Amino acid sequence: MLTTVLSLIIIALLAAVAYLVRTNRALRRRLSQLPPSSPQPAPAVSPQAIHASAVSPQPIPAPAVSPQAIHASAVSPQPIPAPAVSPQTIPTPAVSPQAIPAPAVSPQTIPAPAVSPQTSPIPSPQAAPLPQQVLTPAEEFAAIDRRVDEQRLFLDATFGREGLCAASGLSKERIGQLIRRFGGGGNVQTYLNRKRVAYALTLMQQHPHYSMEAVAEECGIGNPSTFYRVFKQVYGTSPNEYRKIRRNDQQTPTKDQENTDLSV
Repeated sequence: MLTTVLSLIIIALLAAVAYLVRTNRALRRRLSQLPPSSPQPAPAVSPQAIHASAVSPQPIPAPAVSPQAIHASAVSPQPIPAPAVSPQTIPTPAVSPQAIPAPAVSPQTIPAPAVSPQTSPIPSPQAAPLPQQVLTPAEEFAAIDRRVDEQRLFLDATFGREGLCAASGLSKERIGQLIRRFGGGGNVQTYLNRKRVAYALTLMQQHPHYSMEAVAEECGIGNPSTFYRVFKQVYGTSPNEYRKIRRNDQQTPTKDQENTDLSV
C-alpha cells in the first residue's frame, strides 16, 4: 500500500514537471514571435492547476514562474553587436618631421678660424728669452744686499724676513743661509739692524742737532731703547758717547792745522 502511494506521488510530480516544461516552451515560442520593442509577458501558471493535476493527500505546490524571469530568459533575435573601435576615434599620434625640426648647423654661424699671416706672425728667434744665468751663493747675497741698499728697504720698521723674501724671490731658508754665511752672521733682523745703525751713524754726522729719538725714528728702528742696544752691539759704544767723541775730534786741531798757524 505504501509503495503504491509513493508511486502515485512520483507520477504526479513527473506529470507536473512535464507540464511546466511544455508551458515554458510554448511561452518562449510565443515571445520569439512578438516584436522586441513591445514584449508581452507570458501568462502566469496558476497554482490551482498544478494542485489539481497532482494526486496526493498532501499537495506539493509547484514553484511560481515570474513573467519577468521568463522574459529575461528569452533569447533576443537581435544580437548585441560588439563595440567596434574606429581608427578615427583613437588616432595614433603621428610625429611630423616638420614639428620637430633637426638643428641645422649653418657654416655661416660657426665660421672656421682663419689664420692670417699678419695676425699670427712667426716668432723671431731674437724674441726668445735668454736663459737665466746661474748665480753663485756669494752673487745671490750681493744682489740681495745691493737691492736693500739701493731701495733703502731697511728704513721701513715693518720690513723683515717676509719682505726680504718677496723682494728677492727666494725662500726663507735660503735667505737665512745666505745671511749667516755672507751677511756677518746672525738672523735677518740682525742683518737689517746693522744697516739701520749704519744709516743712523750717517744721520748723526750730517745732522748733529738731531735728537736720538729722531735718529732712531729715521733709521727704521723706532724704539729708542732698541736703538741704543743695537748701536752699542755694533760699535761698542752708545750713540751719545759717539757724538761726544766726534765733537771733541772736530774741536781738537790736527798737526797740519798747528803747523799752518805757526807759519802764519
